[in-house]
Amino acid sequence: MRIALSVLAALLLSLAAPLAAQDQPVMYQPAPAPALKPFDIGISAGMVLPGTINVEGVDVINSMSPFFKAHLDAYIVEKLAMGIYASYLMITLDHVKGSSATIPDAYNSASGFEIGGTIKPCFKLSETVTLKPGLEIGYRHMSLEDLDDGINGMALGATIELKFKAGGMSPFIAPGFISQPAGGNSDVEVTWAPMITVAGGIEF
Repeated sequence: MRIALSVLAALLLSLAAPLAAQDQPVMYQPAPAPALKPFDIGISAGMVLPGTINVEGVDVINSMSPFFKAHLDAYIVEKLAMGIYASYLMITLDHVKGSSATIPDAYNSASGFEIGGTIKPCFKLSETVTLKPGLEIGYRHMSLEDLDDGINGMALGATIELKFKAGGMSPFIAPGFISQPAGGNSDVEVTWAPMITVAGGIEF
């Protein structure tokens, strides 16, 4: 009789164990946050709109000129990126401001490169649209065909990048400005106030 009761007790305990487990509260496990994208790589092309370049105290008007740029933005946190950029720029000098005097062909075209660093806050406007205003500070070197000594200067600029997510890449538009608050060579000082730029490109 005692053996039968022991067997019955064991059987009841084995049946009650799964029921007791079902009564335990289920702990909520939140979904893991999406991984932060480490960096953006972008390429773009655009135009520098006409502006005024000061050459040793003489204001010269430049024509609309093209430029090409590549950049890498590394995200420090979700809403802030720091990076580097490099660009190739062509400038065409048209005429002296306030005068009909044109610039001789031997001295009216300059081309060169620019490299520097950027800082860009990032604002997500929607699931597919991001706003990235940015500040650029760098070094610029421009050369003229008939001059042995090129023009070196401080590059200071800004962009307002608006990008649109489309699959694995993001097309963007980026109006902004470029300037050269200090620069020149051993013979002349060459500076210019902000000149408006317009550009478009793709980020990966």
